[in-house]
Amino acid sequence: MAFDLKLDSLELTNFHKFARYFIDFDESMTVLVGDNGSGKSSILDAAAVSLSTVVSQLSHQPAIRLSSSDARLSFYDMEGFTDRQEQYPVTISARGRVGEGPQDEHAAWSYVLKSSDDNAANLPSQQLWHPLRNCTERIQSGDSSLVLPVAAYYGTSRLHAHTQSGRNRRSKPFSRQDGYSNALDATIGTNQMLDWFFKMTAQNVQRSQSLRPAGESKLFVAVRTAIEQCFQSITGSKRVNVTYNLDTDDLDIEYFDDDNEVQRMSLSLLSDGYRTTLSMVADIAYRMALLNPALGEKVLSETPGVVLIDEVDLHLHPLWQARILGDLRTIFPKVQFIVTTHAPTVISSVGKQHIRLLNNNEKAQVPSVEVYGSDVGRVLISVMGAPERPEGVQRKFDEFYNALGAGDFDQARTLLDELVKTVGNDDTDVVGAQTALSLEEADARYAAD
Repeated sequence: MAFDLKLDSLELTNFHKFARYFIDFDESMTVLVGDNGSGKSSILDAAAVSLSTVVSQLSHQPAIRLSSSDARLSFYDMEGFTDRQEQYPVTISARGRVGEGPQDEHAAWSYVLKSSDDNAANLPSQQLWHPLRNCTERIQSGDSSLVLPVAAYYGTSRLHAHTQSGRNRRSKPFSRQDGYSNALDATIGTNQMLDWFFKMTAQNVQRSQSLRPAGESKLFVAVRTAIEQCFQSITGSKRVNVTYNLDTDDLDIEYFDDDNEVQRMSLSLLSDGYRTTLSMVADIAYRMALLNPALGEKVLSETPGVVLIDEVDLHLHPLWQARILGDLRTIFPKVQFIVTTHAPTVISSVGKQHIRLLNNNEKAQVPSVEVYGSDVGRVLISVMGAPERPEGVQRKFDEFYNALGAGDFDQARTLLDELVKTVGNDDTDVVGAQTALSLEEADARYAAD
């Protein structure tokens, strides 16, 4: 049975920019949308703190501690002197599902920082203590039937994931809890992942040399398949193969190009968008494999958990932006994703129930209109509150319709000619304006007759 982990909601007090804020999450995918400075990354930071309470009890990883830098700041004007004051207590209160049975569906736990001198640890509540202690005992007793949840946080710095060259690849043996190693520090540390690929590749070689050769590890195949599926989605390549290169200590991706020629590229040499996203998918998959080796080929489809991604559209081409959320849900169907984005194409790839707008001072909102499948212009206006066009172009359209309404057809024609030069003759709004002008001119001629 799976030890489930899901976040239902967070309530924040004096955390970063929020005096008091509430947000609830969809059980499978939540997309946070808001202007720069609206607090999207802060929501992910708070979620990581809450998840670290659970992860620290299931592993040897320390919980994330709050500090005075997390406190909201208030500024007071005192006769030309600005008094800067940190606001306390800082509180992160979470509700979610932690455990295996229905009684654990709505567990609640909190982290409170009472002052800048407070050194309180992020400890689980009594409500969490029993399921976490029971889970830890089962891990230590080697209970392979226990399915552990993945938990990971990928921040905007994930592009600069660091791999130490020349390291000793004969690392210490892995344990299941290593799947939580540095999982919530908002980066992708590829060293441990490549160590795991090295070990699995070596084991495959060892199997092939036995008197009774065994096939490839189903677990290893599953992790590679996650990367291959993702690469297929972004390139359209029908045949993709991912291998670990012993010479370069990197992952190689082989695929057929449009001319049916085999191409090979190292993961580290791919473009930023490809490398960032494929590395993230590989990181999630290998962590699942460490946590739940007994699941074998089912490890991706059966591992639950929570994954946080800041700017999920980071360096992605618009075609992949429209697919990335669907790809993640297909590859990792039991994971709850909480992501941020600025990309309208990402927003329009999910229904409004998955979107949370951070344009309210106290509570995140669900959009009032459906956005799934909407064009970029509608998303910009109805969800992001941004103009569809540059201000100068929109002003010219407004002037055109004002002239048209006033019956000044010569002025309307002049403005329309300028718009054609700016945005083109096939622009949908230009076509509509041309039609409107023709109809108004026809009506005017008819009335004159």
